[in-house]
Amino acid sequence: TYVDDLQLAYKMLRDPNFQMATETKTILIIALLYIISPIDLIPDAIPLLGLVDDVLVAGYALRHASAELERYRQTVRTP
Repeated sequence: TYVDDLQLAYKMLRDPNFQMATETKTILIIALLYIISPIDLIPDAIPLLGLVDDVLVAGYALRHASAELERYRQTVRTP
C-alpha cells in the first residue's frame, strides 16, 4: 500500500478539482522534489542505505497527508 499511497498522493496533487490544506500540499511537493533530486542526505549510490532517507521523507509526507489521502480516496471511488 506504500507505493499505492505514493501514486495516490501524486494524483491528488495533480487533481485541479481537489482542494487540500496548503501545508499538506507543500509537504508533499517538497517530499516529491527531495525524492527525485539527485542531491540527497545519503547518496543513492550507496546500496540500500541510499534509499533510507528517501523512504523516511516519503513516509513522513504520507503520514502527514494521511487524512487528505483518505478523503481523496473516497472522492475517487464515488462516481
